Amino acid sequence: MSRNIRDNVEEPFKDFLNNATLMGFHKKKWFLSYLFDKRKITISGLVGQGQSHRNKVKQDFFKILDLFEEKYKGQADLGFHKDKDSQCYIPYFKVLYPQFIISNSQGRTHEIKDLFVFHSFRYSNGSVHPYKLEGGRFSKTDLEVSSGYQQSHLGSHGNWKTTPFYCSKFCVGSDTDVSLMLAEFEVEMDFDRYELFLFCVDSMITWESLEGVPYIRMENVKNANSNRVTSTQDRYENQVIDQIIKDKIPLDVDFYVSDGVYKMHPNLRASEFIKGIVLKLFTFEIAKTILVTRTQNTFDTYLQMRPESAVVKQINELVATEDYTIFRGRKIYAKIVKEDKRNDTPISIEDYIVYPKFLENVLRKLESRIYEKAVVKSAIAIQNTSNNANRGVTSDTVSV
Repeated sequence: MSRNIRDNVEEPFKDFLNNATLMGFHKKKWFLSYLFDKRKITISGLVGQGQSHRNKVKQDFFKILDLFEEKYKGQADLGFHKDKDSQCYIPYFKVLYPQFIISNSQGRTHEIKDLFVFHSFRYSNGSVHPYKLEGGRFSKTDLEVSSGYQQSHLGSHGNWKTTPFYCSKFCVGSDTDVSLMLAEFEVEMDFDRYELFLFCVDSMITWESLEGVPYIRMENVKNANSNRVTSTQDRYENQVIDQIIKDKIPLDVDFYVSDGVYKMHPNLRASEFIKGIVLKLFTFEIAKTILVTRTQNTFDTYLQMRPESAVVKQINELVATEDYTIFRGRKIYAKIVKEDKRNDTPISIEDYIVYPKFLENVLRKLESRIYEKAVVKSAIAIQNTSNNANRGVTSDTVSV
């Protein structure tokens, strides 16, 4: 189940918790103990259990509280999320990673800012143990908003502008340190190993495991605002061919013979030839659907040509400007941050090619025109030869 950890919820008890959080005594053990005893807050799996179990939950949860405070210092805080089933509030930890680099085995990297990890807990087998890991973002770049990117192993979130404090479950794999320790703790909680688990989580968020099949790859971010070209239009192909014929443009392509017929090779030379015609013949709005660049790390996905001014895309507007979550005594509002474009390299017109399907279709149509013309010329030559032969026979004789 996905969650939304925004704290601007109009509800009396939530207001009470928010005030305690803003004042900083929400992590006081006497305060939490009182809320547990009054059943104002709970842990999943505790509902219906007796006082002895509630005492064990408090004991275990306070150990976890101490661990988070010691390990993460100012980068972690305790929050309270309403459980729809029990209608009680459930404490959870949110850990903020202000800025880090995620990388993968192909050497690709991406800078992520303000990622938070939502740590939830469950009571079973007589102990409180980590239940699952969820996450989201407090801030994003324009391209991350457009692509829906949260983190490679978090699901895509296309509505971040309206629900910026949404968080979803991490894909932790089935045979990773994190997944194995989660399974281990569910059977028997080991608080001595729990800090090691947290270090494994820290490592997990900085690595895009291509072997584990990411929900969304970081490479999708860079090209988020570039439209993909996936088809070609017959009328534009015909206009290129008509222009070649009308202006009698010499065919600057490589020919080869196949099955006794001249054919044109759809190579870079042919692409440059057709590209020159496209640039002269069409407006940018049409040309950009024909001239393309390959996306990095793939040879079957193509992006539209773009003017250099389009490298800087308009900033997405945040819709949920009033939403906030409380972190370390402050209200945190979502924000869209500027792209770091210092290392961006402008794309030159020389880097664009003709969309392969468009090029293939134009060349095949030209071959057809050439073949038709050759057949017509051959037929005319045969007809002329026949006529000349007929004119050589006198009217009072019969040819044999």
